[in-house]
Formats: sequence, C-alpha cells, structure tokens
Amino acid sequence: MLNSKTISALITVAVITGVGAPALADGLGDGSYVKFEFGSAFEAGGDAFWRPPGFPADPQVFFDLSRDNRAYVSAAVGHEWSDKFRGDVSLSVFGGSDFSGPWSRTVPMVAGPHADITGGSVSSTALMANGYWSPFGTMGDSYGIQPFLTAGLGVARNKMSDWTRTNAAAPRVNRTFEGASNTDFAWSIGAGVSANLNSPRSNPVLFEATYRYFDLGDAIGSGTPLPGNGASTPVTPLTYQQRDHVVSIGIRIPLGGN
Repeated sequence: MLNSKTISALITVAVITGVGAPALADGLGDGSYVKFEFGSAFEAGGDAFWRPPGFPADPQVFFDLSRDNRAYVSAAVGHEWSDKFRGDVSLSVFGGSDFSGPWSRTVPMVAGPHADITGGSVSSTALMANGYWSPFGTMGDSYGIQPFLTAGLGVARNKMSDWTRTNAAAPRVNRTFEGASNTDFAWSIGAGVSANLNSPRSNPVLFEATYRYFDLGDAIGSGTPLPGNGASTPVTPLTYQQRDHVVSIGIRIPLGGN
C-alpha cells in the first residue's frame, strides 16, 4: 500500500507531465488536447484470499472469484509534442462489479471444506500519467491514421462493498463484513489507433480505439462484522487483486495547432 508521500509525488509528476507540458509549446494551448473515453472492463484474473479468525492454526484460504464486466469511463488532458509522441494525465472510473466464488486452495494445504465468498462488489478510480508512442507517425493525408503504443503509471482508489463468506461447516454459516476503501499503485499498458474524423486536417477531431491491460492493485474489505454476524474478525480481510482488460473508444480534441 502506498503512503501519502509516495502518492503526492506520483500526482505531482502526473500534473507536470500532463498539464504543464503545453507551456513548452509555441503559443498558448499549442499542442494541448482533451480526451474522453468510454468502454468495458473485463476481469483479467488475480488472486483473492483471506486469513480467517483462526489463522495461523487455520490456513490462509484462496478463492476462485469471478467478477462481472464493468463500465469504464475516462477523461484526460495532455500534450502532443509531435506525430510520434504525446502524454496526458487521466482520471478513469471503473464501475461497480459483483463478485463471488468458491475456495480453491489453502496455504499450507489443508483438506476442506473451507469458506466460500458468496457476495460483494468492487469499483475503482485511477489517476494516471500516460505516455503514447506512434512508431509510424501519421499515416495518410486526409484521415491522419495513427497506430500507437501506450503505458501509464499512477494510483488507484479501490472500494469493496460489504462482503459475505459462507461455510456450511462453521457454527455461523453466513457471515457478512463491512466494506472498505484503500489506495494502491496502478499501471497500464496497451495499444490502439486514432483517425481524424474531420477533413481538412486543420480542424482535427480524432477518434480513438484502444486496448489496455490495467493492474489497479488490491481491493481490501474490512474485517469488522456487521451486527448479528458474530464478534470474531479475520486476521487479514478479503483481499482481491484488481486486474482488467479494457476495450474503449474515445474522442481526442486538440486545443490548438501543432
């Protein structure tokens, strides 16, 4: 988990890279742009586990959780230095998504049954500094087609709702714990293509289609049981890695000539 000094440093780098960059261009706003995206996020796997109240006498339990697809929206401001290089700072929102699943293994290995996870949801918000490289530059005179590669670094705020564990062999079959939010390191990598929707290119509005892999760190629930769910608390609450394949489309609008 990141401390406040690390988070502040990352945000400062993002702001300098994405927002301060237009001051390097010739003329106010020259080379700067805004961008808006929407799409879908598909779960890309990741560990989920807890350490139950009896740990370490009871083992750490891993779960085979599955999560619904979730909506993705993003807004960014940035700067294009040439038809090969640009960068921006983005705020991306990953919508709420329900999850559940059975236990899969334990460490150390202990025969079951063990608890399953039968309810909960997660959502995330990410602030990231992103770089883009178009190895072929702009292709075509009228539509300005630009294949590109992209990578980003930043922080994510992950939120888990109240979550429920179920164990038919336990005195309390169902126990529900409070939700919680936490901040973690985030990164992404991907590729895409942009094309100018306007002709002539003196007034470009650029359509983008992008694929990215996001690692948003961990979503961690609270270990506090809801009223009526007993008093014992897990040593480590449910911890669920947030990894997504994201497919999006968007519009990039330059704010000045290059």
